Amino acid sequence: MSINPEHVCSDLQWTATSSAVASGGDTQTYQCPGETSPVSRAVHLGRLAAGWSGCRDCVWKDDVGDAVRLTAIVRSEIEKHDGVRRTEFGVRGRYLNAIDRFRAAQLATIFSTQIAQQTMTVETDSPSEAEDADHVCATANVTVAIGYDGRLGSPDLFAGVNSAVRQNGCDVVDAGRCTAASLLNVVRINPNVRGAILVTGAGGSAGDVGVDVFTQDQQPVPVPWQKYGVINRACQTDRRCTSADSIEDVLTQFRSGGREQMSDATGTVQFEESELILPDLTDSGQHLFRSVRHSGGLTSVQSEDEYRLWLKRWWPNTSGVAVTAGVVDSVVADRLQWLATNRLLNIQLRTTQATSTAGENAMVEAGRSTAVRFEIGEDDRFVSIASRHNVFHSADKIAAWINRAIHAGNSHVTAHATTDGTRILLVDVAPPNSGRQQELISDGLAVAGLVTSLLSSGKNCLPV
Repeated sequence: MSINPEHVCSDLQWTATSSAVASGGDTQTYQCPGETSPVSRAVHLGRLAAGWSGCRDCVWKDDVGDAVRLTAIVRSEIEKHDGVRRTEFGVRGRYLNAIDRFRAAQLATIFSTQIAQQTMTVETDSPSEAEDADHVCATANVTVAIGYDGRLGSPDLFAGVNSAVRQNGCDVVDAGRCTAASLLNVVRINPNVRGAILVTGAGGSAGDVGVDVFTQDQQPVPVPWQKYGVINRACQTDRRCTSADSIEDVLTQFRSGGREQMSDATGTVQFEESELILPDLTDSGQHLFRSVRHSGGLTSVQSEDEYRLWLKRWWPNTSGVAVTAGVVDSVVADRLQWLATNRLLNIQLRTTQATSTAGENAMVEAGRSTAVRFEIGEDDRFVSIASRHNVFHSADKIAAWINRAIHAGNSHVTAHATTDGTRILLVDVAPPNSGRQQELISDGLAVAGLVTSLLSSGKNCLPV
């Protein structure tokens, strides 16, 4: 819901008026950043409490007069209603307050341009010109897969993103309502797709929404923001590898199943969120970053059906192993119910839309009666795994266990933990005609299925 800074609660207006009277009828006015006309003290305090975007740069943002009791609210609201944030996989912001359909389209134009420029050939006459070259030529449009999740506002933003990417000269594969894992499966089974954009608010608060952007190798898309007139107030630089690296190079950033740490030679640093200050829409809405002269086409795919067919290979045909699964997204819950029915699996499903003590206790009790417990968050590339005793194991420990259990079966799949320990990655032989030798799989349900299959053999037990 968008906040109108002019409409504030009555007690705040009363406090502001009392403050002015107490100070002898103070009629001081304030000049808000970006405005030409002054405002009264009451409006100044009201905008502070409403977390108006201009208050972040206001020289009087710490001046709340005698309204001491509102100080904590003022500070928390300013932090709560911040602007557009650059996250590890894309951007986030408050729906409508920071990111609406037009802002999402602006961001999608930038991200799709980056995907296109990583794919196309830059035509220059000398190496020096290549560094500053903005002209990009291509023999065919670059194809980008786009989808949206169940967050409030995602369908609205999806319309703007879809239109902007096509107008920017990219062909669009419309995956519709999906999740991060099923969207990446669209990229996996369509070699001509060069990147993916998911409209999502995963990882943010209830009112957040934004986009996550991935290359063909499922890596985040690096953006030189200053090139597009965007100010990036970054804490530190994310120096991870980009899609230009091969899968083999990417794998060097992950630990094997053992406990040994990677050396610092990779130059990997912890990602830190930063604030993005975008130019006015009137300054960047004229396709200044258009990669080709004509708009792209549109193709719709049954992403959910294709993903479920692919997912079946990771789960056993039948299993007596009791599994407890806690999920957030209703689409993920439907997938597990479909698996339980079609594969004769013993899955106890718990939907955790709202985190509560009662809900957590129910999950713990259910986990004690089952062999393994999975928890899959809003971003279904992430999974947490606990044993019968409700002990959650690190990604390192689970990856090591998978590799030991698989070794006896001579499988070509290996498990790896990310350097930050948040995800378990599976490395598998790439499909024929994909042009790749290996594929990197970041998928919580695939990992859960593989663990269930290994437990179903009766020869493996999870660590205590």
